[in-house]
Amino acid sequence: MRGKDIMTKSGPKKEVPETVNLEEDPRYKNVIKIIDQVNDGVVIIQDEKIKFANKTLENLLGYKREKIKETPYYHFLHPEEKERVQTIYRQRLAGQNVPQRYESALCDHQGRKIPVEFSASFITFQGRPAILGIIHDITDRKKLEAQLQEKALFLENLFENAPEAVALVDPSGVVLRINKEFQRVFGYSSSEIVGHKIDNFLAKGPTYQEAQTLTQETKRGEKVFLDTVRLKKDGTPVEVEILGSPIKKDGQVVAKYTVYRDITQIKQASRAIRASEERFRAIFEGSRDGIFIVDQTGHFLEVNQAACDLTGYSREELKQLTFCDLWEKPNKEVYQNLFRRIQQGASILTEEKIVRKDGVKIDVEFSNKRINLNGQIYMHSVARDISEWKRDKEKIKTALKEKEIMLREIHHRVKNNMQIIISLMRLHSRLIKDPLSLEYCQAIQNRIYSMSLIHDHFYQQPQLEKINLASYLKKLTDHLFFIFNKNEKQIKLTLEVEEIHLDLNRAIPFGLLAYEIISNALKHAFPGNKQGQLSIRMFRDGNKKIHLVIQDTGIGLPSEIDLEHPETMGLQLIQDLTKQLDGTLQVKTNGGTTIKVIV
Repeated sequence: MRGKDIMTKSGPKKEVPETVNLEEDPRYKNVIKIIDQVNDGVVIIQDEKIKFANKTLENLLGYKREKIKETPYYHFLHPEEKERVQTIYRQRLAGQNVPQRYESALCDHQGRKIPVEFSASFITFQGRPAILGIIHDITDRKKLEAQLQEKALFLENLFENAPEAVALVDPSGVVLRINKEFQRVFGYSSSEIVGHKIDNFLAKGPTYQEAQTLTQETKRGEKVFLDTVRLKKDGTPVEVEILGSPIKKDGQVVAKYTVYRDITQIKQASRAIRASEERFRAIFEGSRDGIFIVDQTGHFLEVNQAACDLTGYSREELKQLTFCDLWEKPNKEVYQNLFRRIQQGASILTEEKIVRKDGVKIDVEFSNKRINLNGQIYMHSVARDISEWKRDKEKIKTALKEKEIMLREIHHRVKNNMQIIISLMRLHSRLIKDPLSLEYCQAIQNRIYSMSLIHDHFYQQPQLEKINLASYLKKLTDHLFFIFNKNEKQIKLTLEVEEIHLDLNRAIPFGLLAYEIISNALKHAFPGNKQGQLSIRMFRDGNKKIHLVIQDTGIGLPSEIDLEHPETMGLQLIQDLTKQLDGTLQVKTNGGTTIKVIV
């Protein structure tokens, strides 16, 4: 059999035997060397078998050339590509229009996938049709494409899912793209705004000129950053932070991206914080008391104007001092102990004598408590000049002492006057011959004595505003036992009284009431030498009411006495004095007499 030259598409050059071995034929030795040095794989396929493969293809597949030759080409295709490549191969042989260059994949000797690009054309090989294939390894290109695709996908996701509104515009401000957040913030869809100038949608009035200026600045390649206002689709203003940056290629601005950060809530919060700070600053500075914010070391973090007025130092001067530097006797250990207690949550009131800048010493009351600022504990100390108050306090104490002395003297003189009255009546009673008149005179003396005894208590006791009823009843009872010539052999006395104090206005009628009841018992319950018992009890109940209970085991009250309308002066006084004290009176007589007064 005879054939044409192998490396041509048309026109015979030399006739060669059909069975020639190119690698062994010395005529093609140099040609083969050149083909082996080509960077791409070269292959001749005839009757679906590989008739020739260069060194590059041998290295690419990892097979020896002898193994490749006479092997069906599809043996080296990746399984995913076999059907597609065989179809193209058959279509090419059938004369159909198929691409001369396309991407596919091979399998090397280890089964690894090798992405390649095929370039195929018809040739005549050894007198018969064949296909010349150029196989270009595109592994690196595929890796680069994958990386670029990954980056593109990342950038796409970054753009679309950015937490801020982003618009991509051309140098003149025409919108090329907007992301999802832009649509949410401003209310425009891509179809509404893409292809139009962005400033015509987001800015009106004064802000339009501002927006135009920003467009010109970015067009010149400048970056812009500012806080301003833009409009939503419904006309609602949105406070935004704008970052505009040009995109350059070969030194020319080809586009720009603009980031709109919605800071409406931040601005509102900032205004609220600023208003709150202004309110608290007004309170802080408007306080008439000095306010010091002090740290653990005693240094001042902040002071108000009143603190400066109090100490005579300026703010700057105070911030160079410590808290205890102001004290007449500075003591850091005392301050540290104070701060530790404040740290633990205690609110502490202290007094210190401080020395003003001009050297004047003043008494200051500090109200100290803990506050937390930015996670740090400080002492909040409110200072008030109490120098004048202390002077007034001393004056009041002096005046009270003088008043106390005067009141004691008054009580003493009242008591003495009453004693004089009693003495005069005693002298006068010696001249009275009528027994009944003498008895009346003595009763009046005893009643006056019961009142003088109260004034005597006020004179001798430390409390001038109230009298101790317990000690009063003890003295009154001793006196009545004496004047009625009674002793405990005849009448056994039981005295159970609580410490109860009454003011003068209530003590005098209470003393007279006690006198009338006790004197009636001693005078009438035990006639002659009759023996018995007398019990006096006094206590407060849960309602703070005073209970006076006087009980005797004497002969009891005569049956003819009408307790509701008594005729005797003693019982009348008991009734009247009880009413005067807004109290209640209970009388029981059963083998003796029990009188209970509740006031």
